[in-house]
Amino acid sequence: MHPPLERRPLGTVPHPPIALVALGFRREQVAHPLDGFGMLVPAAERDFQILGTLFSSSLFPDRAPEGHVLLTTFVGGMRHPEQALLPEDRLEALVLQDLRRLLGISGAPVFRHVWRWERSIPQYRLGYDAVHACVLDVEMSRSGLFLAGNYLEGISVIDALHSGLKAARAVIQHLREEAAGGLAKLLLGD
Repeated sequence: MHPPLERRPLGTVPHPPIALVALGFRREQVAHPLDGFGMLVPAAERDFQILGTLFSSSLFPDRAPEGHVLLTTFVGGMRHPEQALLPEDRLEALVLQDLRRLLGISGAPVFRHVWRWERSIPQYRLGYDAVHACVLDVEMSRSGLFLAGNYLEGISVIDALHSGLKAARAVIQHLREEAAGGLAKLLLGD
C-alpha cells in the first residue's frame, strides 16, 4: 500500500471554460482575404469579446466545400469565462458581432457547430512549480505510472504531443527494465 500523496496543489489550478464556435460562410460573405493562420484578440482590445479565430479552411485542406470558408472562434477563457457557457444562439451572436467588425462578414453563416469544455486550458500562474512538483511526486512514488498532458510543460498542441511522446518513451523504458528484471530472476533463480 502506498502512503497518501500531497495533492492540494493540483486543486489550485484554474481551468476556465472555453467554447469553440465553428462558423461556415460562402467565400463572398467574408471581405478579409483570410491569408494567414488566424488572429488573436489581445486583452487590451476591450471592444471585442472573442479570444481569437483560426482561419481553419485556410490552414487545412477539405475543411470547407469549394467556394466556402470555415472560421473557428474561441470564446470564454480567463477573460470572459461566463461567455463560454452562454446558450448557442447568444454565443453565435456574440461571435458574429466581432467577426463582422474584424473580418467584414455579411449575412448569416451557412454552417455552425459549438463545442464546449467546462474545464479547459490549465492556467500557469505564480506558484505553478508546486503543481509540477506534485505531478512528479505522483509519478516517482507509483512505479509504472506516467502522466502526460497540457498541465505539465505547456498548453499548445505541440507541448501536449511532446508530453505524450515523453510519457510513451518512459513506458517503453519501464517495460524493458521490467522484462530485463524478470529475465534475470528467471536465469539467476530468485
